[in-house]
Amino acid sequence: MCRWLVPRDRLRRRDRVSTWRLREPVRQLHARSRPDVHRARHGGVGGGVAVCPLAADALQRTRPHLSPLGHSAADARRSHVVPTPARALRGRDPQRSRLRRTCGRGPHRPRHHRTLLRDRSRARRSRTQRTIARGGRGARRRHGRGRNRHVTPRIRALVTGSDGFIGSRVVARLLRDGIDVRALVRRGLATNRAARDDTAPDGARLERHRGDVCDRRAVERATEGCDVVFHCAYGGASLQDARRINVEGTRHVVDAAARAGIRRVVHLSSMAVHGYRFPEVLTEECPLTTGGDAYSMSKAEGETLAFAIGAAKGVEIVALRPSLVYGPRSPYWVVSYFERTKNEQITLIDGGAGLANLVWVDDVVEAMITAWQHPAAAGEAFLISGEHPVTWREYIGRFAEMCGKPMPPSIPGWRAKIEAPWRRVWGTLTQRPRGLSGMDLTLMPNRTTVSIAKAKRDLAYAPAVSFDDGMRACEAWLRQQGFLPPLSVAA
Repeated sequence: MCRWLVPRDRLRRRDRVSTWRLREPVRQLHARSRPDVHRARHGGVGGGVAVCPLAADALQRTRPHLSPLGHSAADARRSHVVPTPARALRGRDPQRSRLRRTCGRGPHRPRHHRTLLRDRSRARRSRTQRTIARGGRGARRRHGRGRNRHVTPRIRALVTGSDGFIGSRVVARLLRDGIDVRALVRRGLATNRAARDDTAPDGARLERHRGDVCDRRAVERATEGCDVVFHCAYGGASLQDARRINVEGTRHVVDAAARAGIRRVVHLSSMAVHGYRFPEVLTEECPLTTGGDAYSMSKAEGETLAFAIGAAKGVEIVALRPSLVYGPRSPYWVVSYFERTKNEQITLIDGGAGLANLVWVDDVVEAMITAWQHPAAAGEAFLISGEHPVTWREYIGRFAEMCGKPMPPSIPGWRAKIEAPWRRVWGTLTQRPRGLSGMDLTLMPNRTTVSIAKAKRDLAYAPAVSFDDGMRACEAWLRQQGFLPPLSVAA
């Protein structure tokens, strides 16, 4: 009990009380073998001490001199907060019943009983505010109204694969929009760089959560307190690794979202789910592949599984199938093709007349944000690409212009299919990169156009960056990163 007493040197002379009035009830309490104790709760704190009736009477007589830690004696006298027996809290106290019969239930009740009710409501508010601040499961939905309507809930988004090319751009965009982001990362480098490059107004906070989508418990911990999930993680060179990440990882994400009460998951898929034997116009109604390489097969299985789990557990799944995503920091479609062009290790097929369905990275991010917010997107899949495809000759020719190299040589498609295995063996023996890759043989001869009519109709999707503007931005980034000399040196 002494922990609630104000130090004697802080009390004025007329406020001091003799110590025997407090020590005597305590001695009686310890002297009794089985004391008839009551649980007393100090108002607004939530802690309790066991006292006997005599001690409770002594505390009530000295209530002006009691105050919680961190408050003055004057505050204690104004608030009149006193410990009260537990049966008084439950409404079964005989003394309180006598007081009610004597004083009634109106405004003339004893002051300490009125203070008790007010102080209990204050304690409920503090617990509620702590729950909201902690971001517990469903805290905003439970406590967003009534007494705590002044508390403005913040939106928190979980981004998997946030250290990747597209995931880091999603993190940067959400922070710019003032949305708190929890980034599920295995490495903290790319996400840190994206956060430094983009300011976060309105107090948006970036929280890095170490974990892997293949770890079910880590994903469940990451989804707690989130409102939406952007699933951007992918990977796997072999079919086993690809299924572990793209299939089982997707299962963990959707299951954890359902467990946490998250309404919508935006799943970043790929147009590769349709395989690589494209028709003349590729639409969402084209069947998903059941064969091919590890990436396309695992992405198709993961997307199908996400829709199945979402329908069974009440989670809205939106799948986006972007085409060839390019932009600054693109490891394959920008850095790899630039290096191959610079080192003259790339070959055009059929003169580069095939169509490259490129899409700017920020256009994909914009489509993901719209897919989260648009009600008509629930349970749908959308192909995302640029407004107009360009030829492979135009695309690779831009890299040749940047580094001052001639246009790469060209061979017919039939010859490329014959030479590709021999070039692979020759490259392994000589430790020199071959001029044809498997992706070149798959994509360069294609004349397919990716249709974005559904995304335009349902998501109001409109690519904002043209091919010329995008390539200029890529060139500026390549010069900034040292892949190309600065313009002053080049001139």
